[in-house]
Amino acid sequence: MRYVAAAALLVLASCAEDPALSSLKGAPLLFEATGKATNTYSCINSQWALRERGQEVLTDGTGNRIGSAVNDIYTTKWQGDDGSVATGQLAARESSGSPDEPPALVYSVNRGQGTGRFAPVATVRRGKPRGAGLSGRDCREGGGERKVEFSVTYLFYGASASR
Repeated sequence: MRYVAAAALLVLASCAEDPALSSLKGAPLLFEATGKATNTYSCINSQWALRERGQEVLTDGTGNRIGSAVNDIYTTKWQGDDGSVATGQLAARESSGSPDEPPALVYSVNRGQGTGRFAPVATVRRGKPRGAGLSGRDCREGGGERKVEFSVTYLFYGASASR
């Protein structure tokens, strides 16, 4: 839990510098979840390209399944096993500092459904995925496909008092 608090403080401190992240300023942290999935990459023109994005299984801090996340390029839908849903649009990218590392993402939730865990979520910060890419792995024509497991930490925030 100390890591969650430290990560939340770092994100909130950056809000003053980046207007796109202002939705996190003053927003209460509701909960944290870990998403895990397997992506499929194909070797095309001697470069790895994401062919199929795996559906993420979300777990809480004790490892219990709480739902799933379905991603496309600009939106994500978090579906709770309790029936609640939060759908968010990409609002900001936090630079990773490296072209080989995916950025952290911030989503603004435009609607929540149901009465469960995901219904009151207003903003979601998706941390930098661990194990998500194929940087440094050999890719030559005819290199076929690779399946790569990854995990990512989500921080789910409620609405700030000013929202």
